[in-house]
Amino acid sequence: MPEGMVRADEAQQKIDKECASLALYHFKTCPFCIKVRKEMSRLSLPIELRDAQLDSSIRADLLQGGGKIQTPCLRIADARGNVQWMYESDDIIKYLQQRFA
Repeated sequence: MPEGMVRADEAQQKIDKECASLALYHFKTCPFCIKVRKEMSRLSLPIELRDAQLDSSIRADLLQGGGKIQTPCLRIADARGNVQWMYESDDIIKYLQQRFA
């Protein structure tokens, strides 16, 4: 994995808090998922990983929430509880870069 971005403690704590509303549904060996996880590591983002390949309940959540079993998928919840499901590795990476870089 790439070396993570170093931020001031206060800035990283803010990022950590924002990342609590995110979850990445992934398959461990999927090359597109690996690409997203590498970018998460590069940006030092502690986003929860949910393995939709090995855990049937997580796979069911992905299908129910996102509408399809496709990974990677980033679940984005806002302060009001609204949830957006973002598919496609390039879209997810672009979102993460714009929000956290």
